[in-house]
Amino acid sequence: MAFIARYRSLFIITLLFLLLAVGTVFAINALQQTPISNSNQDAAVVGQCPNAGRVNVIHSVEVDRNIGQLGHQNFSCTEIPSENMLFEVVPMVDKKIETIGARRLPRSISKSQALCSRQIVDVIIRRNENLKIPRFPSLPYGIKRESKIGLDVKLERQSIIRDLQKKRETSKKEFIEQLNKGALETLNIHQTFWIIDAFWASIEDCFLSKLIDHPLVIQNMYSIEIVNRMNGVPSQMQADSETTELKFDNDDSNDPKAAAGIINLKPYSKSEFTKGYIAVIDSGVFVEHALLSNHLDYLVRYDCVNGNNICQRFFDDQQTYPFSRDDCQNHGTRTISILRANSPENPQFNGMTRSKIDVYRTFGILPSNETGREKSNLRCNKADKVAILRAIQAALENFASIIVYEVDLKDEDETGLIATAADNAYDAGAINIAANGNSNKPSAEVASPAIAHKVIGVSAYGITGESVLSGATEKIRSNSTAKALGTSTVGPATDGRFKPDILLPTQTDTASSKDPHLVDSFKGTSGATPYAAASAFLLNNWLKQFGEFDNGQIYVKLFEQAQFGHSSFDADDAFDSVRQSCSTPSTLCDKYIDNPDPNVDGMGALRLVDCAKFWWGKVELGDSTANIVDIPLNIPEQFGVELVGALWWPESSDLKVTNNNLPLHQQPSVSHHNDIDLELIPHCSDENENCPSAFESNFKLSVFERIEIDLSAIPFTTNWTFRIKGTHIQNSPQTVYWAAHAKSCSNNPNTSP
Repeated sequence: MAFIARYRSLFIITLLFLLLAVGTVFAINALQQTPISNSNQDAAVVGQCPNAGRVNVIHSVEVDRNIGQLGHQNFSCTEIPSENMLFEVVPMVDKKIETIGARRLPRSISKSQALCSRQIVDVIIRRNENLKIPRFPSLPYGIKRESKIGLDVKLERQSIIRDLQKKRETSKKEFIEQLNKGALETLNIHQTFWIIDAFWASIEDCFLSKLIDHPLVIQNMYSIEIVNRMNGVPSQMQADSETTELKFDNDDSNDPKAAAGIINLKPYSKSEFTKGYIAVIDSGVFVEHALLSNHLDYLVRYDCVNGNNICQRFFDDQQTYPFSRDDCQNHGTRTISILRANSPENPQFNGMTRSKIDVYRTFGILPSNETGREKSNLRCNKADKVAILRAIQAALENFASIIVYEVDLKDEDETGLIATAADNAYDAGAINIAANGNSNKPSAEVASPAIAHKVIGVSAYGITGESVLSGATEKIRSNSTAKALGTSTVGPATDGRFKPDILLPTQTDTASSKDPHLVDSFKGTSGATPYAAASAFLLNNWLKQFGEFDNGQIYVKLFEQAQFGHSSFDADDAFDSVRQSCSTPSTLCDKYIDNPDPNVDGMGALRLVDCAKFWWGKVELGDSTANIVDIPLNIPEQFGVELVGALWWPESSDLKVTNNNLPLHQQPSVSHHNDIDLELIPHCSDENENCPSAFESNFKLSVFERIEIDLSAIPFTTNWTFRIKGTHIQNSPQTVYWAAHAKSCSNNPNTSP
């Protein structure tokens, strides 16, 4: 007893110390896994809106510069009144759904391509998509993927992937077994993809013709595409450097900081809005560049060409692993720099986000006999489709909220391999941003996957002030007058949809893989795409403070915050004019101004809004819901500068099988397009005879609509109706995302804080 009494105090102190230590560990872990909330006292939290992100909910918030950058107040979410869900017969006046200038490309090899030289060729064998990719569980905002919560969510994602993989394998098992009988035993299966109903195989070229004509290929509607796989082992490129100082042109008008000002990214670049993961599908990255090498913990690199089927991750201590830390295209390095450069000494070149970046190398490299640049004997091939499919799958498993496609595939349309995979990635929850492509030829195809239905296709205007369009040169320092560069590929898509979707600046100076201390101009739509990706990333994170929202909500926000500086589109003159409200209109007047072609400029140049009342949400249209939805908008007088409304809805391409004796690439493509229109209707006082009746946007083939109204040009009224009209619904229900804002400041980029 004396022994126990003597050490009782020591025992109690030790026990208290252990309890305190355990409690501290749990507290630290909880802090690491707690989402970051806005410090503003008016900041909304998810608990204030239990219906956030659900269908038929109106979300609204006021953002005012006077209470700080993106300071907000009066957040609310209310149900759309049931009496506003209307069933009406909409007269079909000149609404025939048809393609415009369709230019279908073959999606399968021809017999003339099936040579016989006893060479092994790589092919992707694909069947028409018949499986819906489910939405993956998302990572809560601010949670690290390495945390306990993150690992648990990843297990859920991997469970979905295993189920998809099992279904893909089961659907092919009998087909492959029968194919391998007889003369086709040389078919060697390498990988089955779960993001798309396809597998990668190799075969002797002498047997290609027999494979094409095989009854199972014809009956099961398989297509066969030769892919150029460049899976040789690259060597590290050693760039020569003459100086340790950055070499640039001392022109601050073409630096990323200037582009950020034009897009108005600064208010959205607060630390609360920069958490998350961006996947970049490109040519790799030169990590030794001075703009990128400061604290490389933000960057994870994967080799989808030489790596295994899941894209092998590269670690700095794996010097023997065949991953090129270089970028022989001088492309991926520039993309990553615009997104994430972090040089304290040169802030004018810093990236648009503070996100984590996963870079997936998808460009094949082989040693070349020709003398390469910078004393290197490397030859860069075009993008490898096997690697791209691997990259999309890995990006989804690794929690990418944004997938950036810096690939320019001209050999497929919106039903192609990569386009379909990108559409499926959208269904899984990703935001897809892709370069529209570059060409001086009017007949050039929009690049894939930008051509896809559920991908934002990005075109470009020159930040330095020179933009060539139809032979004219003009100054475009304000993107209210920005027009696409004449070298940007124009639409429409092969099924008639407008492409591109939005415009962003290009020709900015950024990191070059030619030298660790060199910056050079990143041109074309590739140079504009990182700015679109950064904008989508910041908008997505800003929206998360109010709840969880679908990726489609970000798509419509991008359209809502693009701008032409005009009022509304008239479908009858969609390609050459727009209807604009007069200074003192009695109705929608008949004054017309030149309208940028939506197949050249999309919905205009993106400029994020930071001084407005915002509304957003989603509805469903169709036989079982409604074909007209009226959403009430109440505009406070201080937000009476401009009113903008936009719609976007996800659609898919289908291949309509009409003849089982025809291969897949010869079957007609049917979009099953749902034609949905938008109206903004003012409700003026009875004595006001100058009140317009309505503003309309009614494109026939587009999957977006947009209206922009100068409120100073019409009698001010507080009450408006945002009308979504399902003019022609072929497939129902159709989810439609909508967004609107009423501004309290001008469009001038120089007025930004």
